[in-house]
Amino acid sequence: MSDPVMKDLPEAVLTHYQRVYEASMKALPMSNHRLSVDLFGWQDFGEIGHLGVLITPWFISLLVQPQAGLLGDSVKVGQVVPLTFPSGQYEFLINHQPSLGYYLTCALVSETRPIESQEVALLLAQQMLAYLFEPMQAVKSKPAARSNLEQKIQQAEDQLDKPVSRRALFGLRDAPVPHQQG
Repeated sequence: MSDPVMKDLPEAVLTHYQRVYEASMKALPMSNHRLSVDLFGWQDFGEIGHLGVLITPWFISLLVQPQAGLLGDSVKVGQVVPLTFPSGQYEFLINHQPSLGYYLTCALVSETRPIESQEVALLLAQQMLAYLFEPMQAVKSKPAARSNLEQKIQQAEDQLDKPVSRRALFGLRDAPVPHQQG
């Protein structure tokens, strides 16, 4: 595996996903134009590798640049790899891009439209990383003291749990319903 030098990866990730956004995702109604591409909390996590939270206008995921040898010799794009953190075990998908090498992703938010701002997305990323590194019992017993931004995150998460109609999914929420002739 010939992967980019670790110190250059955050910039390569930002460049790659900004290009994807501009070329493919910007015009799609699933993109939240209040969000921008960002890689939050990039850090070394020992045997696993480096990780951070990738924020894009269309998804938020954990991103891991695995240590050499973590994936073994039979690496297949699309394969699921379980990784264990203090808060539990999570499934990551193996990805590969020429500019990034092999990397792993774990979806955190697949519907970003309810997220009000980049500030809320960054706070969400910060909290997700904090929970990832807390032992499972601590995560379950966390006190409910919440700031205004934390309340906005909860509201966004509540919106994610609501079913979405096909019209809303494709950005046609306010479009008139065509009359059917029968």
